[in-house]
Amino acid sequence: MVVALFAIKVCGQTPTLAAWNPKVLKAANTAADENYLTPEEKNVIFCINLVRLNPSLFEKTILQEFLDSSHISPDKWTESLKEELMGAKPMNPLRPMKDLYLEAKKHAKDMGL
Repeated sequence: MVVALFAIKVCGQTPTLAAWNPKVLKAANTAADENYLTPEEKNVIFCINLVRLNPSLFEKTILQEFLDSSHISPDKWTESLKEELMGAKPMNPLRPMKDLYLEAKKHAKDMGL
């Protein structure tokens, strides 16, 4: 839930992406053509993929912009997050799958959400 809120607030406001390679931005946008996802869901996947594809650049650009614009003072939690991102290795982007999405949606409904 925290990641979703962060993604909507940060990645949904078109943060400065000038430092990002256009090929990486395109690779992160795996949900763009998935018509069963809402714009917010697509944005969450995009933001998660940016972290996965280049964690250290995410820390230097998007996370830092979020912290600055939110006037969040550095503390042990923000410093821990920054350290984790700077040391993380890149991973493949998430790729949405409609069948898994529908099962998750059904499960959420069954759980009363």
